Amino acid sequence: MKILVVDDDAFQRKVIEQTLSIGGYDLIMRNSADDAKKVLEDENVRFVITDWMMPGLDGPSFVRWIRSANITGYVYVMLLTSRESPDDIENGLNAGADDYIKKPSNPRELLARVAVGERILHLEENLRAVSERLEQQALIDELTSLMNRRAIYQIGRQEIIRASRGKTPLSVLFLDLDKFKQINDTHGHLAGDDALKLAARLLMGNIREYDQAGRWAGDEFIALLPNTNVAQSLEVGVRVLRAFRRSALTLEKGAKVVLNASIGLYTWTPGDMETINIDALVRQADLAMYQAKQAGGDQAVTHTEDQQK
Repeated sequence: MKILVVDDDAFQRKVIEQTLSIGGYDLIMRNSADDAKKVLEDENVRFVITDWMMPGLDGPSFVRWIRSANITGYVYVMLLTSRESPDDIENGLNAGADDYIKKPSNPRELLARVAVGERILHLEENLRAVSERLEQQALIDELTSLMNRRAIYQIGRQEIIRASRGKTPLSVLFLDLDKFKQINDTHGHLAGDDALKLAARLLMGNIREYDQAGRWAGDEFIALLPNTNVAQSLEVGVRVLRAFRRSALTLEKGAKVVLNASIGLYTWTPGDMETINIDALVRQADLAMYQAKQAGGDQAVTHTEDQQK
């Protein structure tokens, strides 16, 4: 672990360096808070030991800067001070310090306190990793591993903003499996789950890397196609349907079921409407999907025409 030590006293820095070297820490030594700021801005340092009394920016002021700076991850800060009054200690901790140690420091105490800070940082890292995993899981459909509806709304808003700024078209593909209930009723819900997983893979495998796909609800899927006009979106729909026709769901006893889908497409170009949101885009693509269903399914229909493929 890297530790940034800030002290204008060269002798004190040397003592701390010799002590912490025993613990195997990677040390960065600086003699002023201004120099230490540059280190924190340029390097990934999570632990700081700083003297209280220094020329220029003193220890508590440096701590307040750390807490207000845009630094990724938490920085554990220990104040090194010869001050012992309760008021001074309170002021130092209120400035944002996590701990303090009196000068001259006892080597064993310093190593022990650094070890405590290191454990706290590891705990914080673990909690942050768990939080990030939970946040990610909250945006992923557990069955298909695609985005869930909540994530589609988030990404959809971003794509609408991007399209508005760039004056580029944004297309929405709405896919609904044909006769999905029949698969569940005939082969069971586990087969239905496998059908949904296969549909997700086929959809993802036939859109671009920067397109976004998600499960809207049940056997309904959404794909957001940035910078894609009407003709291009229809090409995507046709390509997806062809992939469905070439693939089959293999059941437990070896039987195969070819999946079919109806696809509705809608393309929004900035300027077509004063305001737009993801619900409005999906609604238009959904209407086109119902046209495909009414025409017999297994085809792609754009919102602006009854062209069938």
